[in-house]
Order: sequence, then structure tokens, then C-alpha cells
Amino acid sequence: DGRTIILGASAMFGGPLVAGIGSSMALAYRILVVGGTGYLAGILSIITAVIVGLVFYGKRKRDPGSLGFERKTIVLAAYSIHICMLLSQFALPGGRWMEVLPIIVLPVLSFYPLGFYSICALFLDDEERQKALSALKESEERYRALFMNAHTVMFLVDPASGSIVDT
Repeated sequence: DGRTIILGASAMFGGPLVAGIGSSMALAYRILVVGGTGYLAGILSIITAVIVGLVFYGKRKRDPGSLGFERKTIVLAAYSIHICMLLSQFALPGGRWMEVLPIIVLPVLSFYPLGFYSICALFLDDEERQKALSALKESEERYRALFMNAHTVMFLVDPASGSIVDT
């Protein structure tokens, strides 16, 4: 069940609109299709993953930091989301949480944060790439404007051949 991974990451990087669409679909599926006695625990898992993801989305937007800070934030978000998911298991009826929690605690706290981190790292790498491309484009435009708008004679010479490349 990777719902918490997908919903938490989409909320953290996509914001309220993306989180709202994803959580609505997940809630509808959980309630209308899956159902069962554990539906309340499933609903709480969905809601808490989205809420925690949105809290970290707000933190990222208010306080954008360095790449290292971002990666530490992702780890904190991963564990926060999955601890909340484990806590939602207390909503299982008839004390079933006593059977379920001992079985799922170790895998959930070991593997789910890794999956969450991996997906978020992809989003973070894409954001960094987009920033670098934007900075490169801006630098190229500034250089071109400087060269084209200069009122002096300029040449660009290829150092290897000595030929004029641009005037």
C-alpha cells in the first residue's frame, strides 16, 4: 500500500490542488470500492498523509533552503507521514491494531520512507534542473543583449583557427 508515499509526495511538491485531487480519488476508492472494516484506518492514513505533505509544502514555500536542507526535510516528512499512518491503525475495530501493528511497524518505518525519499528526490532534482536551465537562459539572454546592444565594434574570434565567428 503505497498510498501514503504517493499522496504525501504529491502534496509536498504539488500543493493543495494536486493533493485535493489525489486524496479525493483515494478516498472515493477506499470508501466505495474497498470498504471493509478497516475503512476508517484507511481514510485516516490518506488524510494524515495529505495534511503532513501540505504542512511540508508550506514549509518549502515559506523557507526555501539549500539542497541539503531540502533532503533533510524530505526525511523528516517521510517519517512524519508514516508515523501518522501507523497511528491511524489504532482506528481498526475490535482491537485489531494489536495484531496489525507488530507486523507492519518495521516494514513501514524501514521501506516506506525510502520509497517516499526516492520519489521526492526525483521531484527535487527536477526542480534544481529547472532552476539551472532558467539561470542559463537568463545568462545567455544577458550576454546576447550586452553584445548586440554595444555601440562599439566587437569581434568574436575562434582561438583555434583565428577566424572571426561573430561581429
